[in-house]
Amino acid sequence: ATSEADEEAAAEPEEAEPEPAPEEEPEEPVESSAASGIGDTITSDDGIEVTLDGVSYGVGTPNTWIIDEPKGALAGVQMDILNGSNEPIVLSTSRVVAFIDGAEYEASAILGPNGDWYLLEDINPRLGTEFTAYFDIPPGAEISQVEYRTGLIFGDTLLFELQ
Repeated sequence: ATSEADEEAAAEPEEAEPEPAPEEEPEEPVESSAASGIGDTITSDDGIEVTLDGVSYGVGTPNTWIIDEPKGALAGVQMDILNGSNEPIVLSTSRVVAFIDGAEYEASAILGPNGDWYLLEDINPRLGTEFTAYFDIPPGAEISQVEYRTGLIFGDTLLFELQ
């Protein structure tokens, strides 16, 4: 003979233990592999493509009205950018950063392919431009890394290794 409580227990399905939620991996900045350098293109999560075309040392001041006389030596970093995102982006000196022995250098100026000054240059979706970022660096020093930051607060950091 079975009791009423036994029958109720048999009628209720056993509750399975809930499966643990999959762990979400934190988003990491878009960084190049150690092989990304001159001639390579890195694409951000938003579709912004940046190519490092070259680095020149000991360059002359291209425009003394825009760039003050360097306190050290002037280096030019040539890059291409293509806005593959759905929003306009702004190209400015705070977006391009060079590193020498761990020290961060902000660009003194950015000039377009015809010598146009890119102070706060808007680049609409599916358009791009070539530019040179000029850095005032210690004489004889060489840039080890170049970063392009797709946003000032939010965005990706695209890292190129030079050494």
